[in-house]
Formats: sequence, C-alpha cells, structure tokens
Amino acid sequence: RGEGGNYTKNLEENTGMELQANQKKLIHELSKAYPNKPLIVVYNGGRPLCMSNEVKVVHVFINVGDLGSRGGDALANIIYGHVNPSGRLNFTWPKNNGQTGTHNDYWYGNPHWGPAGAINAQFAFGDGMSYSEFEFDNVQSRISGSNEVTLQVEVKNKGTMDGKVPVVFFSYCFGQVGMESSSPPRVVAFGKPFIEAGTPKRVTIKV
Repeated sequence: RGEGGNYTKNLEENTGMELQANQKKLIHELSKAYPNKPLIVVYNGGRPLCMSNEVKVVHVFINVGDLGSRGGDALANIIYGHVNPSGRLNFTWPKNNGQTGTHNDYWYGNPHWGPAGAINAQFAFGDGMSYSEFEFDNVQSRISGSNEVTLQVEVKNKGTMDGKVPVVFFSYCFGQVGMESSSPPRVVAFGKPFIEAGTPKRVTIKV
C-alpha cells in the first residue's frame, strides 16, 4: 500500500508526494533479485505519489485506488487475463513534487503542456491499458435546433479479446485566427461501449 490507512487526517499528512522509502527499496530489491521475472507493482492508495525511478524498473504498474471488499478478486481476474481492463486515469499523475497541479477534466497530452510550458508528467490524463487494440475512425458531429450535439465515432476492436473501451470527446476553444487555443481541451462527454473482438461498433453520445 502507498500510505497508511489514515493518510487523509491532518497528523498523517506528508510534507511531499514521494512513495515511502521502505517501499521504494522493496521495489528495487525485487527488481535486482529477479531480473528475468516480470515485476508487477499494484498501487493501492487514494492519491498519486511520485515514483518515477520505481516505474522504470517494473514491467507493469497498476493503480487500483482504494479497493472495496471484492477488489482482490477483480484485480486477480485482470492480472490472469480473465477480464479485459478498461479503466483510464482521470487525472494527470505527476512525476515529481513540482508537478502538483494535477488536472482532472482535460487531456495534457505527452509531453504535457501547462502554464509554464512542457511538463513531462508520469502518466497523462486518460492513460490506461487493455488486452485489445481499439481503432477510432470516422468521427462525426451534428447540432440540433435545441443546441444538443450528437457525436458519433466508429470504434473497432482489433484484438482477440472482447472488451470495453472508453470513448471520450473533448471541447476545444479556439482563440484568434493563427493563435493557439485560449483554453485546453476539456472533457464534454464520454461512454464505455462493449465491443466484441474483431468487430466495429458505431458509438453515439449526445451532449
């Protein structure tokens, strides 16, 4: 676990956002002891901690947040390939203490751009993995008389395993002609359709 169970209480607050030293040491010792074995780190915590050097030496990093009573079963099903994971990061995960301005409503991209320029964060908003590869194509939009926007995109599961995939639409506010956007792209709608392996699906979301 990243931190103790009372990490949200005032007396339990950390002065920084670093993973605890003993856990950092454990990850590196395991990496050295079993160099030819896949090393999976499961982070069970309620907030992101900086662990860039540790992420470099592991094969898989899984952020599970604060699991419920059946969380262990769900995690095992994903690790052993019984369930196709579809979770995506809903904030920008910082690489160091200087990147504490995480955002939870828009995409930073990679490299991630912020007010001070390029920010090479650890994980981007929306990062996540799946056992399938999904292809997005033929995006269309339509505005009705009631100012309702209908968004459509064709999503194809190119993998061999059925699964869900997040479909996220962003709004983008343009500045003057020839100028950069006056605001970053922000999430305006999303869905998570189930798509069988090897098949396409037309996804429709209304805003």
